[in-house]
Amino acid sequence: APAPAPAPAPVAVAEAGAPASGLPRMDNGRFYSPLVRSIATAENVSAADLATVNGTGAGGRVTKSDLLGWLQNRPAAAAATRAPTMAAPTLSGEAPADQVIAMDRMRKVIAHHMVESIQTSAHVYMLSDADVSGVVAYRKKFKESFLERTGEKLTYTPFFIKASAMALRDFPYVNAQINPDAGEITVKGAVNVGMAVAVPKDDGTYGLIVPVIKNADMLPLREIARQVNDFAVRGREGKLAPDDPMGGTFTVTNMGVFGSLGGMPIINQPQVAILGLGAIQPRPVVREGEVVARDMVLMSLGIDHRLVDGALGGQFLERIRYYLENLDEWILQ
Repeated sequence: APAPAPAPAPVAVAEAGAPASGLPRMDNGRFYSPLVRSIATAENVSAADLATVNGTGAGGRVTKSDLLGWLQNRPAAAAATRAPTMAAPTLSGEAPADQVIAMDRMRKVIAHHMVESIQTSAHVYMLSDADVSGVVAYRKKFKESFLERTGEKLTYTPFFIKASAMALRDFPYVNAQINPDAGEITVKGAVNVGMAVAVPKDDGTYGLIVPVIKNADMLPLREIARQVNDFAVRGREGKLAPDDPMGGTFTVTNMGVFGSLGGMPIINQPQVAILGLGAIQPRPVVREGEVVARDMVLMSLGIDHRLVDGALGGQFLERIRYYLENLDEWILQ
């Protein structure tokens, strides 16, 4: 079977839109002020590096002094991986010369798999707006006690993975693969959900890899959270094991990490569907005839129309939305 393809977005779920600099206003529950983000952008501090800065402000916020102090003692490795800057235009108004950069192995693999997937699958997309106010409130209420009880940070990613896994259990034909040469469909017994992880590279850019949470439908939220955090840390450190990306039957990928409302992800072959997530943002919605602010997220489902038609895809996507909006039915499982 072909190796799993990297999904086209990192996994971390952003709670709000990102500034033009590309750094999120909030990341894993941590707020960054416009001034801090502006300094970080000017100094080419990545989101991953910013997350390591010790915050002395209210609620652990990173202040200007915190960031300036970190920059004065910036780790040599972090300074060495600052993104290259383009030459400024000359006084004559001439544009800087083009740069020719060789594609590394990871980028070549991503390019190959993305083109292969488009040529293989009949991609169709479906969209749904999910009200995740309950998820946001639950995390806010229990994240500290969750950390004390389990030793793990509670991010939003485990909620989306668990909801997807339960929906896959309800609609097994989305948890399947196609062998067109043999004219066969394999409905997978295990529900193994891949999560796209951004892998920082030496030139300041990112590659992508998709480690897999095995039997995600049977795992409690705390175990999914543990594996999500473990994959995220080892991915950033380049320490993922060769078998971590193997065996996935479905992929969750997030395009909202830098504030995007959503996007259309490419299916991770040989799977037949992929869930794309936008940024979680408070938006005005109508509830019982009244306009109220709710925490919303745009979900996009990419399906392989050779197997998953619109009816099945629509029911599956709405089941994910249902689970996200009805935590009380499964959160303690």
